[in-house]
Amino acid sequence: MPPGVTARAAAAGGRYLVQPCTALAGADCGCYLARPLACRRYRCALLAALEAGEVGLPEALAVVAQARQAPASPAREDFLTFHFGRR
Repeated sequence: MPPGVTARAAAAGGRYLVQPCTALAGADCGCYLARPLACRRYRCALLAALEAGEVGLPEALAVVAQARQAPASPAREDFLTFHFGRR
């Protein structure tokens, strides 16, 4: 595990990364080059839609920009879950 990343044992076995990630500094990953395999494999809903050709790059970038500018609120959490949650 890279320095600064905290993992815990899951009740059903295996491990999970504590959220929010302890390596996250603002919008930047503090261990990107040495990030865990789970992070390397993760594809959020927006990335999966982009890779499948369901949305174009300009639309995906607009969603990311909107997410970065949204103030903290339940509506923001719903927006993030919809676009960046796992499919």
